[in-house]
Amino acid sequence: MHVWIILDGNRRRAKQRNLPSIQGHLAGAERLESTIKYGFEKGIDIITVYGFSTENRNRDPSEVEGLMKIFLDYLSAMIPRLENQEIKVNILGDKSAFSPDLQHIMQQLEDSTAKKSWHIFNLCLNYGGRTELLQAMQRLANEVQKGNLQPTDINETLISNYLYTKGQPDPDLIIRTSGENRLSGFLTWQSTYAELIFTKTLRPDFSEEVFDECLTEYEKRHRRFGK
Repeated sequence: MHVWIILDGNRRRAKQRNLPSIQGHLAGAERLESTIKYGFEKGIDIITVYGFSTENRNRDPSEVEGLMKIFLDYLSAMIPRLENQEIKVNILGDKSAFSPDLQHIMQQLEDSTAKKSWHIFNLCLNYGGRTELLQAMQRLANEVQKGNLQPTDINETLISNYLYTKGQPDPDLIIRTSGENRLSGFLTWQSTYAELIFTKTLRPDFSEEVFDECLTEYEKRHRRFGK
């Protein structure tokens, strides 16, 4: 089973408590690890989390700077913690926009877990669904230009193989926290037949109980895939 989670609502949680936005992001980061661990314990094979979109870069520079530090600290801490766990980590998105230090940690984390396969954790950073598709189309066009592909060779399977999620099944379930009822550019291609669940719970409050409620709701649904 592949579950994608749009963990939204950090800033609203902080505002409710009269705290700076960065405190909400810190609370969300602290909750994330327990969410992932619990999901794998429930039998989920792949968990993908939307952590930072391409549009999030347009926020206040001080907030973005604070987020970059959280990412650096969080990913650095993951490397030793995952040493004895069978979890493969992939960072999905355009990494070129990040600092050299953060890119180095991302690569180190991916390399240190590359041979693990029991569970997969995808973290989407500087990710945008349209950007993902645009880059895939550009790479395909380049192959056609080189003569390695004919336009008629391009099909759905080939396009999927040029996305960040190459080799992974499309999501079965997409959960979004905070009460927003949209995907916000998440999984523009892959979400076609995913079941969607929107919960009003804010990201830092996304507990095991709320996760269970979402999974129970998913189990009640009958997926027809357009048939």
